[in-house]
Amino acid sequence: MSARPWWVDRYRAHLTGTGLAARTIYVYERKVHQAQEWCENNGLDLASLDAIQLRALAESFPCSHSTLRHLRASLAHYYDMVGYDAPLGAIRPPKKPHYRNRALSVSDARLLAKAARYRIPEGLAVGFGLYMALRVSEIASVQWSRFDDRREWYSVLGKGDETYALPVHPVLRDDLKYVKRETDFVFGGSRGREHVTAATVWGWTKAVCREAGIDEVSPHVLRHTAITTAHDKSKDLRTVSRFARHERLETTRLYTRTTDEQLIRVVLAISYDEDQ
Repeated sequence: MSARPWWVDRYRAHLTGTGLAARTIYVYERKVHQAQEWCENNGLDLASLDAIQLRALAESFPCSHSTLRHLRASLAHYYDMVGYDAPLGAIRPPKKPHYRNRALSVSDARLLAKAARYRIPEGLAVGFGLYMALRVSEIASVQWSRFDDRREWYSVLGKGDETYALPVHPVLRDDLKYVKRETDFVFGGSRGREHVTAATVWGWTKAVCREAGIDEVSPHVLRHTAITTAHDKSKDLRTVSRFARHERLETTRLYTRTTDEQLIRVVLAISYDEDQ
């Protein structure tokens, strides 16, 4: 068994001390692990890379905005830890791509919701995405103890370990009646795990999509669909933003969309008659 790298515990303690969320720490650790492996394969020391070497390191990663942004951020913390003023400007993430609303169409969402009803556990997991906009990790770790006594409210442990109280949709309250409570986790795990993994929720989502006869989508599309549908129906951006647990109202605006029906109403509103 290989020895644990010297930097791992020190780096984790450094990140924890900055107040980063557990998920962010995990992502940053993986990026530094990958960077260390690249350096070992090329006979280099990560703690002293110059601009040309950092650029070459970045080119070994997928050239996406999020990947290179995370790489640069993770290395910034690493170099802060070791006390090296690295030329991180050599890592240049591409511009963030234009946002595209990934919500299901109204007809596909209706088919998926119908296929998910009373299908335990797969459909219930899909329901937590479609009706409460939970992220995949939040779905996997739903806990009975986070519901109130009547299961009308649920306390979500979200990004940054922040807790948010959300109303439980009546459809979910009804489906939960058919779940046998064996542990504190609604979706109990196996092989020593307390609850199912995110990969399991992905598989369940795809299975329910196939049952509904629609293209397979990721669990995050369920969240997009819930937030977009909530805005379509309510037109209450501020409350939908609270439902989505977004820090900025501008983020929630990205989930709005223009339907064909709205476009038709806009066109029909055009009139040049004098008596109108």
